[in-house]
Amino acid sequence: MQTSLAFAIAGVMLAAEPGKQKAPSDDATRLEGKWVIVSMSDDGKDDADARGVKVTITRDRLTFVDRDGKEVASKYRVDATKKPKTIDQSPVDKETFTTLGIYEVVGDTARVCVAENVKEDGRPTEFKAGKGRILVVLKRQK
Repeated sequence: MQTSLAFAIAGVMLAAEPGKQKAPSDDATRLEGKWVIVSMSDDGKDDADARGVKVTITRDRLTFVDRDGKEVASKYRVDATKKPKTIDQSPVDKETFTTLGIYEVVGDTARVCVAENVKEDGRPTEFKAGKGRILVVLKRQK
């Protein structure tokens, strides 16, 4: 659960790496701040353990803190010119982006859908929970 949760959350944290940003600056900037997971579906099953996990977004990193206080950081990049918008994520110490997904933000709600196995399933094309997919919904903390 920890690895899937880290990658799924990272997919939701929608700011680009400096120098690689393709999204309009306001798309990344408005996502910076603190979020909380309100729901997560992993392989079509509700993951109640993910609810309430806190996520912090900065310009080039996402950090989540689980209920045990463990922090996990990831790097990511977005492309807001694609339809749907795309997100690529990886652990901070990796050169290549290992998780591919899509995202959308409406008001203070963000949704992301990522493939559990990119080689087998490819990048998702719709926000749909199911086999091989992780779907996460976050709300901005006020």
